[in-house]
Amino acid sequence: MFPSLAALNPIVLLLFLLLAWVFTWSYRPSLLQWLSSHLLGGHKPSVFYQEGSAFCDRIVNKCPILQEKYTPPFLWGRSGHVQSIMFGLIGRFNVRPIRGHQRYSVATSDGSTLYYDLHEPEGDKEDCPYTILVCPGIGNSSESKYMSTFTSHALACGFRVLLYNHLGALKGEKLTGPRIFTYGGTGDLSAIFDHASKLHPNTRWVGIGFSLGGCILTRFLGEDSERRRKFVCAASVCQGYDPMLCMSYLNDWTNLRCFYNYIITQKQLAFIRRHSDTLLTSSSKAITHDHNLSDVNCKQKLSQQSTDDPRIHPNPNLNTPSKTTQSHPLIYHCHGNYDHNGIALDISRVQPPDYQRLNRVTSMLDLDEFYTRRVCGFSSVVDLYRWTSCIKLLYEINDLPVLIVNTNDDPLVVLANTRILDIPKSYVEHNSNALLVIPKHGGHLGFFEGGAIVPNTTSWIDRLLVQYAQACSNELTD
Repeated sequence: MFPSLAALNPIVLLLFLLLAWVFTWSYRPSLLQWLSSHLLGGHKPSVFYQEGSAFCDRIVNKCPILQEKYTPPFLWGRSGHVQSIMFGLIGRFNVRPIRGHQRYSVATSDGSTLYYDLHEPEGDKEDCPYTILVCPGIGNSSESKYMSTFTSHALACGFRVLLYNHLGALKGEKLTGPRIFTYGGTGDLSAIFDHASKLHPNTRWVGIGFSLGGCILTRFLGEDSERRRKFVCAASVCQGYDPMLCMSYLNDWTNLRCFYNYIITQKQLAFIRRHSDTLLTSSSKAITHDHNLSDVNCKQKLSQQSTDDPRIHPNPNLNTPSKTTQSHPLIYHCHGNYDHNGIALDISRVQPPDYQRLNRVTSMLDLDEFYTRRVCGFSSVVDLYRWTSCIKLLYEINDLPVLIVNTNDDPLVVLANTRILDIPKSYVEHNSNALLVIPKHGGHLGFFEGGAIVPNTTSWIDRLLVQYAQACSNELTD
């Protein structure tokens, strides 16, 4: 009466087995979870901190997630490429919009309008002593799905959440000034922080930055010791620390890095085009390069300095960061005076973009040569990247608990066989309040967790960040 398995079409049989698998996972999770754990297996994240640090010992013990295995999605979660692509395409799964927040606007002296979203936890707002300041990745905003899942989890745990929107990132808001966000600019974040501090003058802050947001947050905290006193702790997730070093690896086809470089470039270019009526003038003439670096020469110089320059090697003898950062070999110096958003104070240094070449760019290095460094007033891309680097200011943060998270399979911020990992490792070795966590999987900002195909809505990094914030805040009351 029923056909044998051999008589079934192989595709039908495959679909049948796949549906059976999904059904079993959904309604009988224990079996497949056991197989996932023991056959493919999760892994505990690697944790690094200064030997003998009693503070870090206590924080690690108060974060159960650091004692557990991180188990990514069963079928695809062990590929950093797939995690990164899924994050870029989908963001997070089963995300529900958060309602009830309030959006504030802040006007700046150059005519720009900044926006931030403030989410209050349930219950009495005055009883919430802690506010999490979140700085998202490049071109992202409070509309990004991973911002929603983190915010939902943090609100459920009793935190107030402030979501910083990069200038120009909100799709429904037009620019009112002649600029967008810059890679390492802290002026806009400072204006929003000051505005929110007046609304909640007694709150204690927790700073969290994702990718580029981690670089901006590091610079923001490192440049002002008085500001750091208002913070309980800070966390940086998947940031690259040094643009010069990262860009030298992204211009390589190894591990498909050039592919990711192209995707990021096109996304940023689309971002600029969306605001072209404000950012770009009507002129279409290309700008001559004269004394500035040409496209080819810029790439050659950047590659040479990133691989051969001894300044990128960490100093193993660094003992007192606050006193030695000026001579630390990781520190780059940039000529010229710039404001906190990375715009030249001398307006004559600002140049119009090279429009003809801008429309044909295929890498971030090209985009920054023909657009970013010109509108900001830098003489070369090398100077732009030197100014953007957060390393000098990272070493100034020696009086605040800091969590740094990178992944072993991040295709953008590559740790394996590169010098990037030396930066956070050197920092935590000489800072008794710093913690470096490196899970085996997670990709770039993915950190999807659980499930066979469809992962949990709340990601592994969401849980880690909230547990870390709770542990540090508990330190103040214990």
